[in-house]
Amino acid sequence: VLDASGSIGAADYETQLRFVEDLLRRVNVGLNKTHVAIIKFSTDVNTLTSLDRDYELNEKLRMLRRVPYN
Repeated sequence: VLDASGSIGAADYETQLRFVEDLLRRVNVGLNKTHVAIIKFSTDVNTLTSLDRDYELNEKLRMLRRVPYN
């Protein structure tokens, strides 16, 4: 779950993204392995990836890199 609320600030949001990317690289993400969902919240909640799709690590990382700070 990514905090994209105004109180976190752009610099801390980037730190958060780097942490999540590092975490994803450490767990065994895949179809028959660890399933990961990525959700961003601020005033709205956005499900970026679900537990039941985009199983590959590269897909998760690509989605993570495309998440802007609002």
